[in-house]
Amino acid sequence: KGKKPSPSLTMLKMNRPEWLYIVFGCIGCLCNGGIQPAYGVILSKLIAVFQECDLDKQERNVLLYILLFIGFGVLMLITMFLQSYLFACSGEKLTKRLRSKVFRFMLKQDMAYFDDPKNNTGALCTRLAVEASAVQGATGIRIGLMLQNFSSLGVGIILGFVYGWALTLMLLGFIPLIVIGGFLQSKLVSGFASKDKKALENAGKVAVEAIQNIRTVAQLTKEEHFGNEYAHLVDIPYKSSLKRAYISEDEKCHEKV
Repeated sequence: KGKKPSPSLTMLKMNRPEWLYIVFGCIGCLCNGGIQPAYGVILSKLIAVFQECDLDKQERNVLLYILLFIGFGVLMLITMFLQSYLFACSGEKLTKRLRSKVFRFMLKQDMAYFDDPKNNTGALCTRLAVEASAVQGATGIRIGLMLQNFSSLGVGIILGFVYGWALTLMLLGFIPLIVIGGFLQSKLVSGFASKDKKALENAGKVAVEAIQNIRTVAQLTKEEHFGNEYAHLVDIPYKSSLKRAYISEDEKCHEKV
């Protein structure tokens, strides 16, 4: 049996028409990642300037580092724009392409497919709205963030060895802990995805059925019942998002410590 193609590679192939967006977005991520550790070096040098006894020389150095800060700020503005705008354009085009493809696939199904309660109108609409947009995070955006992190790590290590190799060697020992923490965070966060997906599908089902049969709902005075049921279903992903936020911030806290 042949191996199944990787979902990420499949998504990248579908995102191929926007390769130019992704390339320039990745360049922006690499530059943005390298700027952050360089900013720390400039800041430390600016603080050291105040030890200078010659006021004229101190003023010239302060002006120099202020101009460097402004230059870094302008460069970061450009790289952040490239990173955010280009990946957003790439992701939206991929989302549109996926939704069109999934919708055409749905229209080709036989009647038995739509007779299944899992494939009612609300669930199908929710899948088109939620799942297609969620997939875009597996392509250009993820690659960009990985490149940004590697760039930041690489430039930081190089600058660390230049200015203090002994301290850098000690700090490198904490990298495995950071990697393990990030892996555990991703595992914990991904566990909420299936629960959120099911809740959103059920919420879409309740909303569509209630709206389609609004006259019957009004005659039976069940508006409050369906409203409460819908609120309960959408509250599930809301609570999951709060848990994800706590887990993410806890991991960042341990990483900083």
